[in-house]
Amino acid sequence: MNLAGQALINLGRYWDAYDRFEQQLSNYPNGAFFDRALDREYMIACAFLQGRRRRAMKIFRVGARDDGIDILMRIAAHSPGSDLAERALLRVADYHFDRREYPEAIAVYDEFVKSRPRSTRRAYAMLRAARASLLSFRGVKWDETPLLDASVRFRVFARAYPVAAKRENIVGILTEIRQTLAHKVYHSGMFYERTDRPRSAVFYYRKVLREYPDSQWADDAKLRLDRLAPMTIELVDTPTTSPAQTPAKTTTKPSGVTTRPSQARRNDENKKFRTGEGSLSQAETRPAVGPVQKARKTTDPIRLESLAE
Repeated sequence: MNLAGQALINLGRYWDAYDRFEQQLSNYPNGAFFDRALDREYMIACAFLQGRRRRAMKIFRVGARDDGIDILMRIAAHSPGSDLAERALLRVADYHFDRREYPEAIAVYDEFVKSRPRSTRRAYAMLRAARASLLSFRGVKWDETPLLDASVRFRVFARAYPVAAKRENIVGILTEIRQTLAHKVYHSGMFYERTDRPRSAVFYYRKVLREYPDSQWADDAKLRLDRLAPMTIELVDTPTTSPAQTPAKTTTKPSGVTTRPSQARRNDENKKFRTGEGSLSQAETRPAVGPVQKARKTTDPIRLESLAE
């Protein structure tokens, strides 16, 4: 069966050859030619990733890059912990990296680092994952999360492999990341300044000076702050009025509204009227105090508001 698969490879029928090798691995998982079959599958997968097509329905030739990735992942599952399995995983990650599919590449690199902590290729996977995260940053107009993630990854790599970090100039890369983050904050200030929002612009310019004072954007941020100073005089801190100093609220009654006489005053007027001291016009114009008006008094909107409070 191994020879039959090799013969199909020589004829250019890579997919048929892969089927032969898979049958061999299923039927003879502990056979003498197990490793050789896996090696041939690895070669077939690499050929698919490089653009070789396979036949579909014995007529059409279709792209097989996705099939190549599946074959490599199956190789890693067939022989976990082997050198060939490590090569297969890294080949998948490098394929995504070369095609600028950085999230997919980072996922495979991270899986390799997690599952093979003692591998000699672990440093390579960590460094490539950090570079993929850095390259996924689209610019100062976009989210800075990839930069922050890349910074963390490079620092972890430098602690784990100090000699390799010095060789790869990780310190210089971290400095460039810091400069880019400062540029990102400065760009945000420029945006708010262009849109006539000086308060927000001042906030971001001050952030540049506070968090990135050694960056090349700190001087530009200081110049922008000096230019915005006349426009932001109200930004100077003023003492806040405490609640004890706050003047009490006074309630003013709307014009045309008269105050309802108190019960004591009405009783006094009634007494004067009964003794003849009051005028008839006052008695005629004064409304009678009855049950309806008492009910109105209990449903007075002013009193309801005070009870609600």
